[in-house]
Amino acid sequence: MKKMIYPLNYNCRELINHFGILGDDESIKLVVKDNSKKYFDEFAKACKSSRCNISNEFEKILNNVDELILVNGTNIEDYLDKIKLAKDKGKKIFAVPSVMDLLSEIKIHQDIIGLDSDVAIERFEQAEDNQEIFEIDVPVIAVMGVGPNCDKFSCELYLRKYYEELGYKVLQFGSKEIAPLFGFSSLPEFVLDSKIPIKDRIVYFNHFIVEQIRREQPDIIIIGSPDGIVPLSLSIHNNYGESSLIISSAIAIDYMVVGIYFDEDLQDEFFEYLDNCVKYKYNSEMISVCISNTTYEPTAESFGKKVKYYHLDTENICEQLAINKKDKVLCNIHDLATMKLMADTSLKLLQENIDIVL
Repeated sequence: MKKMIYPLNYNCRELINHFGILGDDESIKLVVKDNSKKYFDEFAKACKSSRCNISNEFEKILNNVDELILVNGTNIEDYLDKIKLAKDKGKKIFAVPSVMDLLSEIKIHQDIIGLDSDVAIERFEQAEDNQEIFEIDVPVIAVMGVGPNCDKFSCELYLRKYYEELGYKVLQFGSKEIAPLFGFSSLPEFVLDSKIPIKDRIVYFNHFIVEQIRREQPDIIIIGSPDGIVPLSLSIHNNYGESSLIISSAIAIDYMVVGIYFDEDLQDEFFEYLDNCVKYKYNSEMISVCISNTTYEPTAESFGKKVKYYHLDTENICEQLAINKKDKVLCNIHDLATMKLMADTSLKLLQENIDIVL
């Protein structure tokens, strides 16, 4: 089955960087919005190294595929236009949860298939009667970050590939809703459901993981958290790290990677701050730090309540990676040597833990 993913945009750039996991250029087509010349030119450069092609000719590509997959990244009018075209041509239509929610609000989600996890997500209501937190006897790697757009999902994908190539069976829950496109589940929706008390979500998630371990019998678990672990400012609070707190309270984390934004002047005090946050709030240890190609600044027009993100070339990151942070492994997703060092370090640490069999 040939598939088109639309609209390719910066928030799902992993579709390019890890295109080989998705398939090949014959079976998967990536399409940007018709008027997105900026994205088209930028992504066209990135495609040279990932061996995929992109297009901004939606209808032309639609004629040659069987399925349309809608991801987050455009407005409702554009979705409606593209859905009509696809339906008229008899194409099967899929959508990620955020797009399904948007379409559901205006009652046009019929005949559109939700791109949800293959895993059956039970609510585990029995947790109301059983509040016990069970120990997890499978090693857990967590990928967290100081906010969105700091390459957490790319780290998750790299670690998945690394461990699978070594022959380990991976149970994984991703920080982005496009995770099912890469063959694993996104984080269960109940973890992010603010209508459920946090204490119940912690118990639900613990019981959920225990059940998935029973079903899948994995060698290792990799979990990505969508929220930031710390507020970026007094007005940009990243949900105060709610999802990360739920994850780390539900299961013990054996190895943590923390994604951070690029900063020309990373101070020791910043690493100490993150160290203390991870240790005392999330009951873990920050061993690896992934320095993103993204930097940010609060927008003036929103009085600091919103953020603008800027993508940088990899060359800007090289000096940061050369910094000696003693017990920290610094990496960047575009520097494969540092990424391998990060993954090798995780494997070595887990193997040295006598309570974990890897």
